[in-house]
Amino acid sequence: MATITKEITIQYKPHLKQAEFHKAVDRCRFTAFIGGIGSGKTKAGIAELLRRGLMMPGGFGIVGAPTYPMLRDATERTFWEMCPEELVVDHNKTEHWVRLINGFEIIFRSTDNPDRLRGPNVSLVYLDEASLMPKQAWLISIGRLRERKDWRFWLTTTPKGLNWVYEVFGKEDKDRATIRVATHENPYLNRDTIAALEEQYVGDFRRQELEGEFVAFEGLVYPMFREDLHVTSGEEQYKYHVGGIDWGYTNPTVVLIAGVDSDDSIHVHYEFYRSHVTLDALIPELRQVTAKFGVERYWCDPSEPDHIRALQQAGIPADAADNAIVPGIMDVTSMLEPLNDKPQLTLSPACANTIAELKQYQWMRDRNGQFSKEMPVKVNDHGCDALRYMVRSWRQGRNRAPTIGVL
Repeated sequence: MATITKEITIQYKPHLKQAEFHKAVDRCRFTAFIGGIGSGKTKAGIAELLRRGLMMPGGFGIVGAPTYPMLRDATERTFWEMCPEELVVDHNKTEHWVRLINGFEIIFRSTDNPDRLRGPNVSLVYLDEASLMPKQAWLISIGRLRERKDWRFWLTTTPKGLNWVYEVFGKEDKDRATIRVATHENPYLNRDTIAALEEQYVGDFRRQELEGEFVAFEGLVYPMFREDLHVTSGEEQYKYHVGGIDWGYTNPTVVLIAGVDSDDSIHVHYEFYRSHVTLDALIPELRQVTAKFGVERYWCDPSEPDHIRALQQAGIPADAADNAIVPGIMDVTSMLEPLNDKPQLTLSPACANTIAELKQYQWMRDRNGQFSKEMPVKVNDHGCDALRYMVRSWRQGRNRAPTIGVL
């Protein structure tokens, strides 16, 4: 009997640096594709997932992203944009796994709780935006690579300071490759988009976000912030919840929610961080999380009073924040400083974007090139702003009645 075969085409034409990345995965056990915004990192990572998965019939792979929203909105979305439907024979949307035609299974996981990566032995691991993940995600995931002798690990990310990705992949060795790609090296990216990004980013942020370089940020606004001290799973019991909102559209809209405990310490455990979100789309999300956590008040960027009024009219307890920048920074600083070895402000690993911002939030330089503690750099500060609105306003007005309809 003749065997009938069918050719399946994946719509992907790698540019030069993407092709170099795929060759590196063939050559090395561990590969990092480090690049600027829009350089094609995630597409390359998903293309490698499909290519490598089809080479491992009956195998098993894990794909990780820093948070569930990032997994859903970026990594999984790119997978379904690139994966031909003929390659998939089974898909469980609730459990986030896919089986390909050769029996290879892919499971998608958030790494905000790295223990979710524990489980069966696997043939490959792919971590997307790995610089936003805790180091435990790397340590636990590589411990799962025991299913086949030809196992592979790769990650794609924009650098976020000198974190564990720099420690592991800052230097190459014979079984570890690092491929770098700048934003402008993606020939498929619109030139106007590149020009707009180059206009927005300057200094250290430009080197990191567009050139894909590892940068040691100086002049930090919150130099006392440490992941080992300030990032924790938190507690389950809180007196009440408050929130902070920074408006955006091209830049991300950020919503943070924190629980206040019996000692008036706060733990930020919810982060909404998304670009191109309309107010009409945001309101249902806020209604849901407000009901879930019992949020008593959101302190919002006061520059958009119509937005605040719309939330109030929708029954969401929103109020204009105290937008004093330096006093707000001092309030956040005082809560980050340990009191009896314990800070009054902590964040959940699920707040990956805000955590990354806190580690890079810089003061602007003056005319002499010195850092001036009068104004922070207005780049990658959206989570920091939402945090400042919440902390400053909560501390200043814990007993003040909401100004619903009086803005």
